[in-house]
Amino acid sequence: MDIFLATQKFSFIKCDQIEFYLDVSKFFTEQIIDYNTHFHCCYNITGIITLPKAVPDFLGHSLDDAQIPYEWKIYKINDNLFIHIDFFENETIKEVLAVLNFSEKTILVELLPRSLTTKIKIDPFFHPLGSLLMVYLSHYSSGFLIHASGVSDNGNGYVFSGVSGKGKSTISQLWKQQGATVLNDDRLWIQKVDNEWKIFNTPMAYYSQEPKMATISKIFLITHSPENYVNNISGTTGALRVMSNCIQHLFDKKITDSHLDTLLEISEQIPIYKLGFKPTFEVVDFVRDI
Repeated sequence: MDIFLATQKFSFIKCDQIEFYLDVSKFFTEQIIDYNTHFHCCYNITGIITLPKAVPDFLGHSLDDAQIPYEWKIYKINDNLFIHIDFFENETIKEVLAVLNFSEKTILVELLPRSLTTKIKIDPFFHPLGSLLMVYLSHYSSGFLIHASGVSDNGNGYVFSGVSGKGKSTISQLWKQQGATVLNDDRLWIQKVDNEWKIFNTPMAYYSQEPKMATISKIFLITHSPENYVNNISGTTGALRVMSNCIQHLFDKKITDSHLDTLLEISEQIPIYKLGFKPTFEVVDFVRDI
């Protein structure tokens, strides 16, 4: 089974106790652009999870009360990146350990079930493993993930970025009702392909959507406002403002430097604006006229 994300291809194999059920990834089995990286992924059942003998480099936990509670840890050792997930209330899975090797382009996933007699039915990019993997997979492609809505309108790709509550879903629906295509209204994968900056949607829980992409024309950092207004903030200021909305784990100097270089490059090539908008269709024509 193969899944395609942006310019990456993933081929999966599994043990007999695992059944792949495409849920969040069900539309991502066909490529929409040529891939340049091929990861081979193997999923297995284990009776024990053995963690690296090191302090985690980064960690976090579930923030949404509607989700099954979990904690995750990241370990980076040489070319290997370890992602450990500890589920507290999942009925079938107790722990997960994924090991990414970027030089060999492999992803090895071990699942510790609640019962070794239970067959596990999962999407290969089940949450939160898929979301955590994509943080590093996008970085590997010299791209990044960002909290943003993406819109394709008459050949122009617009990115509307902001933290929760700034209006990403609102503005994307206004564009949709005016005939534009919405790529996603929460998380985008941004990557440079053949000298053009592209936006891609990704598999997400509670967001069933076919894979889409567009070429970026402009990036907007949005906020609600009584009137529509726009300020140009390209350059270093724009790069740092965009960085604050990116989904990145900046615990490693090499990762941080590479991420900042990517954002500085995009800020030199793509106009970045601060956009205040009122939630009416007027903002669509307002942006089109910029």
